[in-house]
Amino acid sequence: MPDHLCSTCRNAGFSKYGEEPMEKLWKVWQIFSSSRPSIKIGTWSAVKNRRQCPFCRLVVDSVRTVADSTGEHPEPEDIIEISNRESWKLCIVIFSFRGASIKTFSNRADLEEEANDVRRRHQHEAYRLLVSWDGCSNHGQIQFLPDSERPRGERFFGRTVDARMPDWELLRWWLRRCERCHGSLCQLGTQSDLKHQLPKNMRVIDVLEKRVVPHCTGCEYVALTYVWGDMGWPMPKMDRERFRARAADGSIPLPKPLPRTVSDAMEATRRLGYRYLWFDSLCIVQDDDADRHSQLLSMDSIYRHADLSIAAASGDHADYGLPCISSPRRFQQHREMVSGAWLAVPLPRFDEINTGSRLRWNTRAWTFQEKALSQRLLIFTDYQVYFKCSNAVWSEDTAGETSGLTRPGDEPIFRWGDECIPHDYSTRRPHSLVDFLSFGTLSLANLDRSDLFVTYRAVVEEYTKRDITFQRDALPAIEGVLGLLNPQPEAYLAGLPREFFAEAILWHPKLREECIEMVEPGVPSWSWARWKLPKGCTWFTGDMERTPSLGAAMKSMKYWTPDTVPGATPGRHFESITISANRRHLPPELYHQLGESGCLLGWPTTTTYLILFKPILRDILGPEPDALVDVFALKIPETYGIIGEVITTIGVWKKMRQYKVDMVEASRGTGFQFCSSLIPKDLRPTTTTRTWVEMQPAYFIPAVGRTGDMEGATYVPDIYVPETPGHWDVQTTVDPSHKWEVVNVIMVEWVKGVAFRRGIGKVLASAWERAKPRETFVYLG
Repeated sequence: MPDHLCSTCRNAGFSKYGEEPMEKLWKVWQIFSSSRPSIKIGTWSAVKNRRQCPFCRLVVDSVRTVADSTGEHPEPEDIIEISNRESWKLCIVIFSFRGASIKTFSNRADLEEEANDVRRRHQHEAYRLLVSWDGCSNHGQIQFLPDSERPRGERFFGRTVDARMPDWELLRWWLRRCERCHGSLCQLGTQSDLKHQLPKNMRVIDVLEKRVVPHCTGCEYVALTYVWGDMGWPMPKMDRERFRARAADGSIPLPKPLPRTVSDAMEATRRLGYRYLWFDSLCIVQDDDADRHSQLLSMDSIYRHADLSIAAASGDHADYGLPCISSPRRFQQHREMVSGAWLAVPLPRFDEINTGSRLRWNTRAWTFQEKALSQRLLIFTDYQVYFKCSNAVWSEDTAGETSGLTRPGDEPIFRWGDECIPHDYSTRRPHSLVDFLSFGTLSLANLDRSDLFVTYRAVVEEYTKRDITFQRDALPAIEGVLGLLNPQPEAYLAGLPREFFAEAILWHPKLREECIEMVEPGVPSWSWARWKLPKGCTWFTGDMERTPSLGAAMKSMKYWTPDTVPGATPGRHFESITISANRRHLPPELYHQLGESGCLLGWPTTTTYLILFKPILRDILGPEPDALVDVFALKIPETYGIIGEVITTIGVWKKMRQYKVDMVEASRGTGFQFCSSLIPKDLRPTTTTRTWVEMQPAYFIPAVGRTGDMEGATYVPDIYVPETPGHWDVQTTVDPSHKWEVVNVIMVEWVKGVAFRRGIGKVLASAWERAKPRETFVYLG
């Protein structure tokens, strides 16, 4: 059957470029050009109009895939060019982990070793066709599928993806390959993690008997992670009545009907060779506070110890199901026969669907912990199934699996080695993704102290970008990951690490982004967990580097929680800060505020009020009248000039007394962020240096001869210059702004004797002292 290729594509003969580079046919190009060889197939408008040509249809679909992912697309008159590149280079996953080691990590070394093995065995080397146009930064891709000459599964060639059902044989092979090639690196032994043992009352679903049964120690099970969502009908739950009706062996029949996600996950569990599935709604007694609390505290252990986690990543509710089990995938692989060879447009890469909002599952707060703690993860999407473990990312549409692990140099703390990625190795851009990592396989608690807060920052920045239905769940949904960063008891106060409390309390929303206080009982205002932060929260790097101490006042900080035991103190492992828990000194009139905020901080400090001068961020970054988070310049009453800055929301300061801001000293540090250029010169900190100038010895200046005419001649006598004593040369210079001593302040609003955080800022230390701040004991709720 003819494939109706247009004359341009028929003459180009693209089918031969699946196994050989175009460079081999362009010897003259190699001498006179440094660009990659390509074949021009016409303008974008012409290619789109050639609808009868199967190759042009592939080109159009590949360009639309780029546009859907990045928004980049060609103009009608842009010339479309086709080149090719080794397929293994386009399977590289790159990410920049902005944590303990700010480096770029990838699986490049493993893939390159696999590609070298293909060459050593003289097998077919896979190439992909790249679609580009002038000025594009992302290429469309077309890959070659197996045929009679290329057996199925040949390395780095494409694979046919059936939209109606997954390739169960391939999925089971992924699990076996991970076990054989990665071993214990992707599996958590029961004896190697004694601090995260499974709960004794844990229950699982027996997918063969279709009953909820007690979990047996040592039994392998699969955990389900999904989006609960709003289905319009009640989620089936385990309640106390159903639990009391259990059989003598402790088993409980499943309710009917089940959400499609649960029934599909049971089918997937059975097809993958497992018998037990953990699903929160049916394995936890939802109306039993004791059972629910104990299970929620063990969520990190449940996902860490699961042999496999199944992610229902598509859909926004629990009845959506797993694509390609109870319903076909929404997106199909575009395949075409071109000159006797099957070609296809690759489905989205893992790093594309792993970011942004393309998958609702990837935007939810609870799934962050479930994803980060899972040792091995099968992600079911409407595109294809992806497999992610601590050492690999594999997908159905490409045979990109590696045989082993390459270790270039020393063993890194992450399972993929630290590699510098040349630009031409991949068309993709690096991403900053904490949840690329499988935290369960890492020993983050063994990092240097200086690295721990940087890693904590990376985790919280990523986590706070996610959506959560109930703000009171913001802390429970991340406790597992935070516990891995510091597993010590009482390591955190409302999500802030006590060991780095001076730095942590200075968090702030991303500038110019939305920040809404969610008044939830049990969450204090000084914790990021109380605030809705769609773009996440962050910290200034300078604050982490230049906040050396809490100050004498804050070192004696105390905290109170509703369940505080009088006289109790935290463990002795906190060396940088000693925060004691003591309820005896809390005034009774503050008990109500304690119940509202969940945790009160108290310490002797200084407070004063400042005057909001004007918003200045728009002066620095350009006019944006609708800015939601702004920086304001401050001045002390009766003191001329701007002496500080504060970061807060416009809505917050408008609700407070006009222009008057109450400030509480939190710590001392150095450096301004924005307002240094607005500080009047006579108020800027200066450094005076005195240099001793040595005395000059006595000396003579001899006469130089006669002056005037001969008759009235005069003689210039020798001149004697006496000794001069030494003197001090005094010079005063303005200090660079990053060395200015500042007071880190918290902008507060007083409610019945308790201060509530409304923003943070910095004030010149000298100006703070001139304001004669009042010394008092502050309760921060």
